[in-house]
Amino acid sequence: MVATGSNEGEAGTQWAALAGVTAALAMFGAAQGLSSPLFTLLMQKQGMSPALIGLSAAMMPLGLILSASFVPAAVRLVGARNLAVGCSLIGALCFLGIGYLQDWVAWFVIRFIIGVVINPLYILGEVWALSLAPPSRRGRVMGVFNTLMGAGYAAGPFALTLLGTSGWAPFMVGVAGFALCAVILHAVSSKLTGFEDDDQPASGLVGFAKVAPALLLAVLVSAAVQQ
Repeated sequence: MVATGSNEGEAGTQWAALAGVTAALAMFGAAQGLSSPLFTLLMQKQGMSPALIGLSAAMMPLGLILSASFVPAAVRLVGARNLAVGCSLIGALCFLGIGYLQDWVAWFVIRFIIGVVINPLYILGEVWALSLAPPSRRGRVMGVFNTLMGAGYAAGPFALTLLGTSGWAPFMVGVAGFALCAVILHAVSSKLTGFEDDDQPASGLVGFAKVAPALLLAVLVSAAVQQ
């Protein structure tokens, strides 16, 4: 009976942590979903050309690309929890910077930084969700996880229809999204790990491409269409 109670308590803790990680990533998704249309509308107001707007939009994916290979090393260096919470807080500061620096040149740099700091959130969020989900329900859990992430992304642009692009209100949505993400992750991720104990050598992009070329191509096409 004690063992059963212990197992049930551990399972309940796992489900609570999974719910927390999902909620945190939904908050992050809302902030990230807000950023792309907000930047575009603000730059249009300032009379920027479509070419400059497009280059600005490319800064975030560029940050994702250049930072991806460093995420495992960063997790080993500072720990998964510290990295995720720290990146969330930096994301909140980036939105404060966007609102304060009404300058498209500065926005290029800030959008690049946003790309760098959201990468660990993407990666660790999925790693944690997969590790917390019971094997028998993993597909269903990941479906719910991605659905709520998508709802977060949809909430960001929807907020613009209510708040508009003037003043601090839209920027505070981004600040609040990242700040809530940091608070929730700090609360639920104390016992979660990332790649700290992974001693397997990384095979790199080329090595992985040989194993799953169709998967990488599908991800590439999906990302290109989305962006």
